Parts: sequence; C-alpha cells; structure tokens
Amino acid sequence: MEKLSAVRPPQYPENKRCDDLTLLPEHRPNFGFFMPSTSPSKPSGLPRLPARYAGIVMPFFLSVIMTCIVSAISTLRSVGLANNFVAMWMGSWGISWLVAFPVLLLILPVVRKMTAMVVAPHP
Repeated sequence: MEKLSAVRPPQYPENKRCDDLTLLPEHRPNFGFFMPSTSPSKPSGLPRLPARYAGIVMPFFLSVIMTCIVSAISTLRSVGLANNFVAMWMGSWGISWLVAFPVLLLILPVVRKMTAMVVAPHP
C-alpha cells in the first residue's frame, strides 16, 4: 500500500497576501479559467494592452456586461418576448452603455474612496 504524503501549501513572500496581483506567477494560486494567466504569452493570438490601460479596460468590460443584463431584463419586462425583442434590446443596450461607461469612469474614484472608508486596509 502506498503511503500518502501531505501536500504543503506554497510559501508566500513576507508582507504579501495570496490574492495580491503583485505576486510572482509561481506564488499565485491557480484557479483555472476563473483567474487567467497573467503571463505575457498570447494564447488567443491577440496582442495584450499594457497594464496602464487597466483603469479603462475594467470599467469598459463592467459597463458592457452590466448594461447588457440590466437592459435585457428591463426590455423583457416592458415588451415581453415580442417578435422584435432582440432589436429593441440591442437599441436600449446601446443607449444605456453610452451613458453607463462615461458615468462609471467619472464615479469610480469616488466609489474607491467610499470603499476605503468602509473596508479595513491590508494588515
């Protein structure tokens, strides 16, 4: 019978949390597709943007996803599953995204400050 040995968790550098994005790749936990690799390789074949664009890219994706869901629910509640539901949904989605993205860019610094007032800093 084989003897099983305990697997030790990875050791993290001092003053770093395991969810800190500044950790080296070998110290980050691997969560598969939930936490894609941050390596410079391009598995999709698309070039990656420099890290300085993260402040625009994250609100872009957030606004696209949120306005898609909210406008779909709103349109569905207003007209039901009408024959032209998709066309009406895309129209309302476009308008709502045009408003949501710039508003998100403007209020994100305020929301970060509000979050900092409510959440304790890293130890």
